[in-house]
Amino acid sequence: MKSGALLPLAEPVESIQPDTQFDLTVNIFGDKPSNFTLYEDDGVSDAFTKGEQNTILLDAKARTAKRRGQYHGPERYKITAWKQF
Repeated sequence: MKSGALLPLAEPVESIQPDTQFDLTVNIFGDKPSNFTLYEDDGVSDAFTKGEQNTILLDAKARTAKRRGQYHGPERYKITAWKQF
């Protein structure tokens, strides 16, 4: 993995439903990680084309996730851990 990369990985799930929340571990590679943006929507429709989506900015230095956007459904991603490599 390239130094500075963030790699968010979800815990396995048996099936995906409209309200499935993915528990993510953000893997941080190197001492100077870049920020990373996840995109979040309902996962089943094309509502994202009408702007119904969020961006989630992952900041490895602060170990924060800031959600912004027009998607107001159930949160699809939950950061459960940050791991430094």
